Amino acid sequence: MAIKSVGGSLVSKIAELLAGPVKKQKKTETLRKQEEESKEFQEVSHKAPPQDIQFLPSREFTRSESSNEAFEQIMKALKDDNVNMIGLYDMGGVGKTTLVREVGRRAKESQLFDEVLMVTVSQNPNVMYIQDRMEDNLSLRFDIKTKEGRASRLWKRLKTEKKLLVILDDVRKVVDLKEIGIPVGDDHRGCKVLLTTRDRSICSLMQC
Repeated sequence: MAIKSVGGSLVSKIAELLAGPVKKQKKTETLRKQEEESKEFQEVSHKAPPQDIQFLPSREFTRSESSNEAFEQIMKALKDDNVNMIGLYDMGGVGKTTLVREVGRRAKESQLFDEVLMVTVSQNPNVMYIQDRMEDNLSLRFDIKTKEGRASRLWKRLKTEKKLLVILDDVRKVVDLKEIGIPVGDDHRGCKVLLTTRDRSICSLMQC
């Protein structure tokens, strides 16, 4: 669904905030962030953790004014019962991963959600790999070999959480949430998905 905010959809607003001041030159739909602004963010690894995600403590994360506004926009959307899909897009290396890790940390710390899961998707989405990472986070042990069977078990497990946040980082192709086993929308009104991507069209195709 389209998420409206002052100045347009939330996904467009966040991109604008992360991009900061831009020079007038020929660009595609994705807004560019100035080089010096991108240096404000920590470099982060895109390798998915094998265990429960470790969110950054506040003292290790310093937000610029623009990223602070984006952070507040996301937190506001997470508290909105009418929003279940949130997309954050910008070019690579500007700090999207760092920002959503901080969102996850804050959401977990404030008990906004009963469970917060984060998985790095990357260039070639592999359903069973994503299921494995979620299994690790939930301390599940899949004894089922098929992705369909795993999806069914994961679906049932996630439905037991009243308030759930799933963070999908570095999404470069459309992923089928049902195929993975993530209930969202009418299937689970308490589940929200926050995704990061370099491609604005991914946000639209996944109905952010």
